[in-house]
Amino acid sequence: MAHTDVTLLKVTLLEYLRQENLQLECSQCQPGSNSRPGTSLFGYNVYPDRTEVWDDFELAKFDAAHNGTLKAELDQQHLLRKHPVLSNLPFREVHDEKSLEAFLILWTWQIVSEALAAAQRASLEVVYMVHGGQSFVPQTADKPPLHPDWGAVQRPADGSGLHCSVKGRNILPGDTKLSSKWSSTSITIGKGEMTKDAKYPISQIYKYCCSTNSRYGYLITDKELVVVRIDMESLDAYLQRNNEPRRRMTTLHYKAIPWRQTSCKDPELLTVNLVLWMLHLVAAREGGITSDEQSLHQALTAVPKRNARRSRRRPPSTPAHTVLDQGAMSTNGQNMKAWTTHLAHRILSDPSLGARTPDTPLRILDLCTGTGCIPLLLHSLLHRSHPSLEILGIDISRNAINLARHNLHHNVHKALLPSSGVSQIGFATGDVFKKHGIWDDREWDIVVSNPPYISPEDYDRTTTRSVRNWEPKTALVPPAPRKSTPSPLGARMGDEDVGDMFYPRILDISREAKANLVAMEVGDMAQAERVAEMLLSEQVWNTCEIWRDGITGRHGELEKKELGARSVGVRGEGNGRVVVAWRD
Repeated sequence: MAHTDVTLLKVTLLEYLRQENLQLECSQCQPGSNSRPGTSLFGYNVYPDRTEVWDDFELAKFDAAHNGTLKAELDQQHLLRKHPVLSNLPFREVHDEKSLEAFLILWTWQIVSEALAAAQRASLEVVYMVHGGQSFVPQTADKPPLHPDWGAVQRPADGSGLHCSVKGRNILPGDTKLSSKWSSTSITIGKGEMTKDAKYPISQIYKYCCSTNSRYGYLITDKELVVVRIDMESLDAYLQRNNEPRRRMTTLHYKAIPWRQTSCKDPELLTVNLVLWMLHLVAAREGGITSDEQSLHQALTAVPKRNARRSRRRPPSTPAHTVLDQGAMSTNGQNMKAWTTHLAHRILSDPSLGARTPDTPLRILDLCTGTGCIPLLLHSLLHRSHPSLEILGIDISRNAINLARHNLHHNVHKALLPSSGVSQIGFATGDVFKKHGIWDDREWDIVVSNPPYISPEDYDRTTTRSVRNWEPKTALVPPAPRKSTPSPLGARMGDEDVGDMFYPRILDISREAKANLVAMEVGDMAQAERVAEMLLSEQVWNTCEIWRDGITGRHGELEKKELGARSVGVRGEGNGRVVVAWRD
């Protein structure tokens, strides 16, 4: 079925996305109700407390919030496929939602997808516009799944996750409507009552956004694209509705973009395709709604994993900070910053630890990345000397990956990282204990990791209440090994072995990746010595060192510590913090 013209155009993305949409023929559309029989059974019976016009929905404001990266991409020239040729096809005739969706797939989806691919050619993880089953939202066992017509999902750029069995989270739900049944003009501003037919689509997209923890969503008709934004407090209020009285006001902001725009010379013109392209990138970069009481545009920040034995009590009102931000930081956060900085100096001072060839980037893999602090700090320290960088952070927690992405864009927006960080740093979900992962497709020069390393007994016996309240246990304590899964440390595992269980697997991945250097954070000197013995037993690494908390300067003074028949170097002062090994 050849409905498209494969002619390539050399144009900027802005020109490509601002080309005028085709006129649709909607005379056959019948007016009627938007509501379905038994709507309440599907849960579409929740509503925002207020609806407001999104007055400051502008390309310039989004671009400023993302440190100029959106406009920079839009101004780049690309070879792009010419718009589909549909002028003489019946797909321009809209009879119902299905025929409208058929047109949108052949026209809008192709244009937006082509532009997204062009803008993300250098990214490690990309966002896709999806339709139908790919956009469905699973719920709990006692509730049927939700079925938004459209969505956005993120996958590794190499395509390794496109056919995975686990459905990706829909980060930008959308739904198709007919203008003969609903339009944005029926929305009542403020707290005013709306008719059932006017309220149902608003309830529907509000439910989709809250259920997927998505800040943005949209309704698309044959006449307009209606973009919605959910305030950050909305999710919390939505989750409280069944059991507790509402404590916060929830507001849905919306902006209507006409289907056809004729004044393409307006520098601030927003077209349907341009807005959809922009929303997909913004949704991927900003993360979802949170239950925090911060305003919508106030940046989220995160604190790295802390050593439970040494963490300080943090008052509930004290905000956390990324390692690049100025402000309060836990003792262990300072230690992580110290050893990561020392590692960067080590890489810069030793050419053998750099990229394998002048034509390839310096590749760094961070396993158990958490909130992404190590990749962000390494990029900030290395990007001037290594303009071509490729840093990938892996974590099993989807929430951690979302927060890591948000931290990345927050720091770019604050100019704490260059804009190149958006394309050179990627984050993806992955289980390091699986035999294969998305890191398998290439060799890595450097492997770093701050894995869960606190044993179950130490967690129960020595952690403070603030650690148990503020830190996810899975970020601190390795999971209990399954009986059916062979232990990396042998058939029987003691409490100490459970605390060490990540390290053999990290060493396996480092060896398979042919890494020149591996650095692994540990909890104390005793654990550092055990991990160093694992490294020495491999006969792979020529040099092994233990770096203490107080490592300073570019090198630090070196001591020797005997471990059986071999010795390792020890630098810094205080407790053992990281074990590093490299090939000479």
